[in-house]
Amino acid sequence: MDLTACYSFGGPIAKVFFSPRGNQLLILAADKNHNAVLTLQDQELIPAYTFGNPSDPRLFDAAFHPSLPLLATAGAERMIEIHDSATGQKLRELGTPPAADTQPGYTSLAFDARGERLFAARWGSEGTDVFNFSDGRLAFTYWGRGSMDTLALHPEAQLMANTLFEQGACAVRFLHLDRENLVPLNVELENFMDTPHLAWSPDGAYLAALGGFPGPEVCVFRFPECEQVLEWYGEDDVPPPAQPWTLSHHTPLVAQQAFSADGTTLWCPGASGNLVAVDLGSGQVARRVPAHREAVCAIQAHHASGRMASAGRDGRVCLWKTPKNEPVTADLKASRTQGFLARARPTTPFPRQEDLAVIEAP
Repeated sequence: MDLTACYSFGGPIAKVFFSPRGNQLLILAADKNHNAVLTLQDQELIPAYTFGNPSDPRLFDAAFHPSLPLLATAGAERMIEIHDSATGQKLRELGTPPAADTQPGYTSLAFDARGERLFAARWGSEGTDVFNFSDGRLAFTYWGRGSMDTLALHPEAQLMANTLFEQGACAVRFLHLDRENLVPLNVELENFMDTPHLAWSPDGAYLAALGGFPGPEVCVFRFPECEQVLEWYGEDDVPPPAQPWTLSHHTPLVAQQAFSADGTTLWCPGASGNLVAVDLGSGQVARRVPAHREAVCAIQAHHASGRMASAGRDGRVCLWKTPKNEPVTADLKASRTQGFLARARPTTPFPRQEDLAVIEAP
């Protein structure tokens, strides 16, 4: 892995996001609503534009549309904003007025693979809004139990993993993506100390949850068995980073991790500024790459272009050259998802009986 470029953002960074084509990199600030989009050309980072009002609270999450040059952003005390990803121009807003007893805004966003639906976790509530993106209308709101702060869509299956914060504890649950509802399945991963960041491996074979102190920093589960294969407690000689990187239910997670292209390694943010590669087979640290002068806040990968980006508390963004991914066969993808859905029966009946066919074992 080779360092190809660096960019100084000028302030602490919360998250970074690659565009679907890998030619843009979005930076979300950690302390205010001041954000930037960089253009990637010949392994260089070129500033394209900035957006946001620095006097407003910071953004919590963002998502590029998978096929259109559009960008969705989410934060506290605001609607979801849709921007032209080429220019940053704000085009429209999505969202529902908050109830009197809930905090307005959204904490987590995700488009489905075709960009037809946008999933948005409501800030500080038990609701997840699902929008038909073509017309911007709210299709439905799923009301679960506990606060659902973070969501992640499986790369192939009609399946969502999301966090469930209830009575001072956090768990990860799974929901089947039905056209008219989200159907909870009877599988939950429990005993997290705080709301984790969730990431699927490129082939959907692993789910990683970046937790918080005093528990393990990273837990990895093999899919579809949901067997825990890794528990990593971070760099023992380095104390946990200070706010806003310490996790809190009221301060959504400011940290990201990324799988390698072949899905055998998880790159984790090191508190001393290292990028830490943890081998999923042995559970041991395979490599430490010095990258930042302070704690690493975010790591994201774009496997199709062979790029990985890291962001630090020092306000720098680093661009790395990595191996490109190999495609996973359709048969393997199907066997993983069908096996999981066959075992993880819904806790409530599906809305339509014909939907039961999708969870039959192969």
